Amino acid sequence: MVYLECVDKFFAVDIKAVIDELWGDSVFKDETFRKPGRKKRHDTVSIRIPKTAEISDEFWQRLGLHSSMRTDGASYKGNPLPHNYDIHTRVPQIMEPVLFKEVVEALLHAHRYKMKAEHDALQLFSQSAAGDVATLTTGIMYDPYEVVLYLTSELVPDEEGLRVEGQTIKVQGRTAVLIHSHVKSRPDVQMLSELRQVLEEQGIEHFMVFVNHFMMFNEGLTGVKPYSARPKFVEAFAKGRVSLVVQHLEDLGRQILLATKVYMAYRERIPWVDETVSQRLKAGELHILD
Repeated sequence: MVYLECVDKFFAVDIKAVIDELWGDSVFKDETFRKPGRKKRHDTVSIRIPKTAEISDEFWQRLGLHSSMRTDGASYKGNPLPHNYDIHTRVPQIMEPVLFKEVVEALLHAHRYKMKAEHDALQLFSQSAAGDVATLTTGIMYDPYEVVLYLTSELVPDEEGLRVEGQTIKVQGRTAVLIHSHVKSRPDVQMLSELRQVLEEQGIEHFMVFVNHFMMFNEGLTGVKPYSARPKFVEAFAKGRVSLVVQHLEDLGRQILLATKVYMAYRERIPWVDETVSQRLKAGELHILD
């Protein structure tokens, strides 16, 4: 932002937007600011600030939605990240069911998942009165959704700083998605087997499962007992043609941190385990032993 102060009014413009409008990428070229026939470029340049750029209540509302991002900070594979967190180890805390569903759907949208049909997800759980909340859809994943399994990843670098990433699974094409946003019970293997057969008949290639719970995280840190849904799904889908990808919160953290638009949209709402641990340390609920 550029701010100008006069006797009784303040003006502000988004300098990045001004540069994009006036010069675009040519702002990086010397000849853009060099007069014809001269070798030396201008040291300064003038821009016009419109009178409509006066700071007002509307300006402050727009500023709250401003999401310009620097590109000289953390990056992954050459792509800038809007944060400095470790994508390999940061894990979200259990979310409210509505928020979890929103975040997962935002990730799917970022990979251009187009839902074709919605199905009854609760029939997969034998304890129908347990209070589980889940949605099941089928559709097409147009962009590759890559999942690096947390369970197979090295979390601590070796003495040379090398940290090998775990098994990577790519999902693209006809896909079924189960979002288990409120976890109260495990799915029924028989019902899952019947679902696998239906998916195979429909030509579905992949089955993605998102679980709003920890698979293995330490109860002492999170205050919640871990829960793994993977064994039930593996048992039901092991012999079929549909590839299975089960993601718990440990797997989901990486996806959120790498999806810039999703992270920026939900960064103030998603709770993280490291934040919970910090709060518990300050409250005296946890202690670090020497």
